[in-house]
Amino acid sequence: MKAFNHWKPKIYRYTGNIVSTTGGIEIDRFGLVVTDDTGRTTREGVFASGDVVTGAKTVVEAVSFSKRSAQAIESFIKEKYGI
Repeated sequence: MKAFNHWKPKIYRYTGNIVSTTGGIEIDRFGLVVTDDTGRTTREGVFASGDVVTGAKTVVEAVSFSKRSAQAIESFIKEKYGI
């Protein structure tokens, strides 16, 4: 893996209002973040996983979805930044 210093990922902790105060991220009528099946939100470069996307689910479902999201994030970074 190439070292790169020009890009640092932004990691947010869900605080109950980050979604409602961040433009470009669509939420559904239940207040859950709208994503595709890999966790891509309606804002480019922003991914979501866990209860904020699916609501309360089993650990197995959460891990499975999060694994797909992690793979999509890796692909996005490789494509966008040529890593």
